[in-house]
Amino acid sequence: MAGKHRIRDMVDQWRPGVFVIMALVKTFQLLGKMGLNRKEEGWRKATRAFMYAEHTKFILGTFSLDIWSDSHIPKDRSLKVTSEHIAERLYSFLSGEEAAHDKICLNGRDQVRVRKDQIDVTIAEYSREGDLVRIGPRMDPCDDDFKGVNREHVDGVIVRTFNATRNLKDRIRPIGLMRKLGKTLRGEGEMDYAERVVTSIFLQFEVKHNDGADRFDEPDFRTRLHPGLGMMNILCILRDDMREADMWFHISHIPIDGVPALEILERQRKQWGTRKEIVYPRIGTGIQFPLHLISTGRRRVYRAGSLMDFSRVRDIRNRLNRRLGERIGGDIPPIALLGWCMEHHDAFRGRKLHIPVDLPKTTERERTLGFVFVRPSRFFRRDDPEAAFVDFIRYFNDTASRAKERDHVNQCFMDAVALSPIFIFHLTRSLIPGALEEYLGGMGLSVVKTSYVGAGVMPDNSRGGYVVLNNYTVPDGDGGVAGYISVTGLKEQVERNSKALAEILQDVDVFMQFKV
Repeated sequence: MAGKHRIRDMVDQWRPGVFVIMALVKTFQLLGKMGLNRKEEGWRKATRAFMYAEHTKFILGTFSLDIWSDSHIPKDRSLKVTSEHIAERLYSFLSGEEAAHDKICLNGRDQVRVRKDQIDVTIAEYSREGDLVRIGPRMDPCDDDFKGVNREHVDGVIVRTFNATRNLKDRIRPIGLMRKLGKTLRGEGEMDYAERVVTSIFLQFEVKHNDGADRFDEPDFRTRLHPGLGMMNILCILRDDMREADMWFHISHIPIDGVPALEILERQRKQWGTRKEIVYPRIGTGIQFPLHLISTGRRRVYRAGSLMDFSRVRDIRNRLNRRLGERIGGDIPPIALLGWCMEHHDAFRGRKLHIPVDLPKTTERERTLGFVFVRPSRFFRRDDPEAAFVDFIRYFNDTASRAKERDHVNQCFMDAVALSPIFIFHLTRSLIPGALEEYLGGMGLSVVKTSYVGAGVMPDNSRGGYVVLNNYTVPDGDGGVAGYISVTGLKEQVERNSKALAEILQDVDVFMQFKV
């Protein structure tokens, strides 16, 4: 690190548990100086502690993909023919994506990211209740050495075993599945084949004709669960003419983060092409989608999306960039502008935010996430709210820039976390969750710059929920620009936060707290 960083600088509000965490961090920093090596990035380890459940997986949607852009459009475009073509095309595309070559493996009760050479795609069919009906694995042809395995028999065992274990808790469901498979499959190569299947990319199909607002409402993945050890679970929604597809990717944070996953989708969109430009419908003051339960366990986690008019936000940001850009020393990030306004609403007042920053790969370190942990109220000045806003944006930009260079106290904290045993994560979350939030923030806020629809997560260490701001420059039917906002949390949090965000976007000027 280039500068001297003090962990206490991360703390705004002192309480007894804060000192406990500080002592732990100092201990692991000392062990690091004594030669204890970091085996993975701090964020990667945190995903293994807090991001294994269904409600901790994120969703990305891509729309109007041209299914047959790589070939002549056949006369027979039945569901079977079209689905097999998409599966083959998806395999071909993902084989060239380095970031897609990971899977999740079990290490005791722990889930770890492991590199894999193959890209296997399994077409799956589920019942309305969520039982697996049948699977059709497509093994990577470059590494398909299971010719002696009775695949139909093993596929049937996988289906029955999944259905017998799918109601187990998220953390132990993959363990129960693999143990039962191990007891049942005794033939040569059968268990190796089964492991390849349950770590593959799952792909499902539905046929719909819906170009209205509901097209952008995220699907319910609770009734189409991945067995638990694959990176991606994909729902492909086909149009009636079988020429166009919307794809929803349900992705585990353990092997991959949002930005590299989004880059994969953007390259797919460029390679496959699209049938039409996406234009949101007329949204007026906003379109609120229904509340969805996204968790499968006792913790009832919900998510709701909405399409909101961002014309006013865009205009205000452009105006402030022209007027304050020189004082700030750069542009105003949209996510920072939103965070500032949120702090002036009763629903969010006093929250400490954690805002992810994509950290590039270096010669010594892998690509990962860093964070801006910030409580906007620290910067408030009643006598000069405009100056307070300038100070906040400066801090945000400086912290994000230094985080990318891995030269910030927040990164020092995450580096110490990387040396901590997993059980320390669980202890601090259980015993002193408020103190943990003082360092890491109690509410997540992120921006997905190029995605039409991206839905956030609810990490098991978070109590304040999560808000994701998507690309807000998409044209809408009113002639303005609109964006999709995803809100995740407990039921009352999602209802309150969704309503509050709608109020903020309708009256951005008011929530800026100074004349814009």
